[in-house]
Amino acid sequence: MRIAITGGKGGTGKSTTALSCLQAGFLYAGDDYVLVDDRPVVYSLYNSAKLDSHQSHNFPALFSNRPSFRQSDLEKTLTFLYRTHPKQLAASLPIVAILLPKISHSPSSGLRRASTAQALAGLAPSTLFQLPGEDRSALHDLARLVAQVPNYVLHLGTDLETIPGAIHEAITRSKIDVVG
Repeated sequence: MRIAITGGKGGTGKSTTALSCLQAGFLYAGDDYVLVDDRPVVYSLYNSAKLDSHQSHNFPALFSNRPSFRQSDLEKTLTFLYRTHPKQLAASLPIVAILLPKISHSPSSGLRRASTAQALAGLAPSTLFQLPGEDRSALHDLARLVAQVPNYVLHLGTDLETIPGAIHEAITRSKIDVVG
Protein backbone atom coordinates (compact mmCIF):
# COMPACT_ATOMS: atom_id res chain seq x y z
CA MET A 1 0.00 0.00 0.00
CA ARG A 2 1.20 3.51 -0.77
CA ILE A 3 0.25 6.79 0.87
CA ALA A 4 -0.28 10.39 -0.10
CA ILE A 5 0.59 12.81 2.68
CA THR A 6 -1.34 16.05 3.25
CA GLY A 7 0.02 19.35 4.46
CA GLY A 8 -1.13 22.88 5.09
CA LYS A 9 -2.24 25.29 7.76
CA GLY A 10 -5.01 24.55 10.23
CA GLY A 11 -8.56 24.55 8.92
CA THR A 12 -7.71 23.50 5.36
CA GLY A 13 -9.24 20.02 5.64
CA LYS A 14 -6.28 17.76 6.46
CA SER A 15 -8.07 15.88 9.24
CA THR A 16 -11.32 15.64 7.29
CA THR A 17 -9.35 14.24 4.36
CA ALA A 18 -7.57 11.64 6.50
CA LEU A 19 -10.77 10.54 8.24
CA SER A 20 -12.76 10.39 4.98
CA CYS A 21 -10.14 7.99 3.64
CA LEU A 22 -10.15 5.95 6.86
CA GLN A 23 -13.93 5.69 6.66
CA ALA A 24 -13.60 4.48 3.04
CA GLY A 25 -11.28 1.63 4.07
CA PHE A 26 -7.84 3.16 3.50
CA LEU A 27 -4.93 2.45 5.85
CA TYR A 28 -4.12 5.24 8.32
CA ALA A 29 -0.72 6.32 9.65
CA GLY A 30 -1.60 9.59 11.34
CA ASP A 31 -3.26 12.95 11.36
CA ASP A 32 -1.41 15.85 12.93
CA TYR A 33 1.82 14.21 14.06
CA VAL A 34 3.87 11.63 12.16
CA LEU A 35 7.53 11.00 11.46
CA VAL A 36 8.91 11.04 7.91
CA ASP A 37 12.26 9.71 6.77
CA ASP A 38 14.20 10.37 3.58
CA ARG A 39 13.17 7.19 1.68
CA PRO A 40 10.32 8.71 1.91
CA VAL A 41 8.28 6.75 4.45
CA VAL A 42 5.78 8.03 7.02
CA TYR A 43 5.68 6.47 10.51
CA SER A 44 2.70 6.49 12.83
CA LEU A 45 3.10 8.00 16.29
CA TYR A 46 -0.23 8.14 18.09
CA ASN A 47 -2.98 6.45 16.03
CA SER A 48 -5.20 9.35 16.93
CA ALA A 49 -7.24 11.96 15.12
CA LYS A 50 -8.34 15.45 16.05
CA LEU A 51 -11.25 17.11 14.36
CA ASP A 52 -13.03 20.43 14.68
CA SER A 53 -16.18 19.96 16.73
CA HIS A 54 -18.40 21.15 13.88
CA GLN A 55 -17.04 18.36 11.60
CA SER A 56 -17.32 15.44 14.04
CA HIS A 57 -20.95 14.71 13.03
CA ASN A 58 -19.57 13.59 9.63
CA PHE A 59 -17.77 10.69 11.35
CA PRO A 60 -20.28 9.23 13.82
CA ALA A 61 -18.41 5.92 14.22
CA LEU A 62 -15.42 7.85 15.53
CA PHE A 63 -16.95 10.64 17.58
CA SER A 64 -20.54 9.76 18.55
CA ASN A 65 -19.56 8.02 21.81
CA ARG A 66 -17.04 10.69 22.82
CA PRO A 67 -17.83 13.10 25.66
CA SER A 68 -18.32 16.62 24.40
CA PHE A 69 -16.43 19.29 26.32
CA ARG A 70 -16.58 22.25 23.98
CA GLN A 71 -15.25 25.47 25.40
CA SER A 72 -15.26 27.22 22.05
CA ASP A 73 -15.89 26.56 18.39
CA LEU A 74 -12.10 26.41 17.90
CA GLU A 75 -11.59 23.36 20.09
CA LYS A 76 -10.89 20.00 18.47
CA THR A 77 -12.18 16.63 19.60
CA LEU A 78 -9.59 13.87 20.02
CA THR A 79 -10.18 10.18 19.39
CA PHE A 80 -7.88 7.15 19.39
CA LEU A 81 -8.49 4.99 16.35
CA TYR A 82 -7.30 1.67 17.77
CA ARG A 83 -10.74 1.45 19.41
CA THR A 84 -12.72 1.66 16.18
CA HIS A 85 -10.36 0.81 13.27
CA PRO A 86 -7.49 -1.36 14.58
CA LYS A 87 -7.01 -3.27 11.31
CA GLN A 88 -6.59 -0.06 9.30
CA LEU A 89 -3.76 1.36 11.42
CA ALA A 90 -0.36 1.17 9.75
CA ALA A 91 2.96 1.52 11.56
CA SER A 92 4.54 2.88 8.37
CA LEU A 93 3.73 3.49 4.71
CA PRO A 94 5.72 4.73 1.70
CA ILE A 95 4.88 8.27 0.60
CA VAL A 96 4.07 8.64 -3.09
CA ALA A 97 2.55 12.13 -3.22
CA ILE A 98 2.11 15.37 -1.30
CA LEU A 99 -1.44 16.75 -1.21
CA LEU A 100 -2.29 20.30 -0.24
CA PRO A 101 -5.98 20.38 0.72
CA LYS A 102 -8.00 23.42 -0.25
CA ILE A 103 -11.67 23.72 0.63
CA SER A 104 -13.81 24.31 -2.45
CA HIS A 105 -17.52 24.87 -2.74
CA SER A 106 -18.12 22.42 -5.58
CA PRO A 107 -19.71 19.07 -4.72
CA SER A 108 -16.84 16.90 -5.99
CA SER A 109 -13.21 16.75 -4.93
CA GLY A 110 -10.44 16.93 -7.51
CA LEU A 111 -6.72 17.33 -8.12
CA ARG A 112 -4.50 19.92 -9.72
CA ARG A 113 -0.75 19.49 -10.08
CA ALA A 114 1.29 21.71 -7.72
CA SER A 115 4.89 22.82 -8.00
CA THR A 116 7.56 21.79 -5.51
CA ALA A 117 7.63 25.43 -4.33
CA GLN A 118 3.88 25.32 -3.61
CA ALA A 119 4.27 22.02 -1.75
CA LEU A 120 7.16 23.37 0.33
CA ALA A 121 5.20 26.52 1.14
CA GLY A 122 2.24 24.35 2.17
CA LEU A 123 4.24 22.00 4.41
CA ALA A 124 6.91 24.25 5.92
CA PRO A 125 4.89 26.53 8.22
CA SER A 126 2.79 23.79 9.85
CA THR A 127 5.89 21.61 10.26
CA LEU A 128 8.71 23.99 11.15
CA PHE A 129 6.81 26.19 13.60
CA GLN A 130 6.15 23.16 15.79
CA LEU A 131 9.78 22.06 15.98
CA PRO A 132 11.82 23.22 18.97
CA GLY A 133 14.80 25.47 18.25
CA GLU A 134 16.02 26.72 14.93
CA ASP A 135 16.99 23.82 12.71
CA ARG A 136 17.75 24.69 9.08
CA SER A 137 18.22 21.03 8.23
CA ALA A 138 14.47 20.46 8.72
CA LEU A 139 13.69 22.89 5.89
CA HIS A 140 16.28 21.13 3.71
CA ASP A 141 14.66 17.76 4.54
CA LEU A 142 11.21 19.09 3.57
CA ALA A 143 12.59 20.46 0.30
CA ARG A 144 14.10 17.06 -0.50
CA LEU A 145 10.77 15.34 0.30
CA VAL A 146 8.67 17.53 -2.00
CA ALA A 147 11.23 17.06 -4.79
CA GLN A 148 11.00 13.24 -4.51
CA VAL A 149 7.27 12.81 -5.13
CA PRO A 150 4.52 14.45 -7.21
CA ASN A 151 2.66 17.31 -5.53
CA TYR A 152 -1.02 18.17 -5.90
CA VAL A 153 -3.57 20.68 -4.69
CA LEU A 154 -6.52 18.62 -3.48
CA HIS A 155 -9.73 20.61 -3.97
CA LEU A 156 -12.05 19.30 -1.27
CA GLY A 157 -15.65 19.19 -2.39
CA THR A 158 -18.66 19.48 -0.13
CA ASP A 159 -19.49 15.79 -0.67
CA LEU A 160 -16.96 14.14 1.65
CA GLU A 161 -17.48 10.78 -0.04
CA THR A 162 -15.65 12.12 -3.14
CA ILE A 163 -12.41 12.73 -1.20
CA PRO A 164 -11.18 9.10 -1.15
CA GLY A 165 -11.64 8.85 -4.92
CA ALA A 166 -9.48 11.93 -5.45
CA ILE A 167 -6.84 10.47 -3.11
CA HIS A 168 -6.93 7.17 -5.01
CA GLU A 169 -6.45 9.13 -8.24
CA ALA A 170 -3.40 10.92 -6.75
CA ILE A 171 -1.89 7.59 -5.72
CA THR A 172 -2.57 6.07 -9.15
CA ARG A 173 -1.14 9.11 -10.96
CA SER A 174 1.88 9.09 -8.68
CA LYS A 175 2.72 5.49 -9.57
CA ILE A 176 2.81 6.57 -13.21
CA ASP A 177 4.75 9.78 -12.43
CA VAL A 178 7.30 7.99 -10.27
CA VAL A 179 7.89 5.21 -12.80
CA GLY A 180 7.59 7.24 -16.01
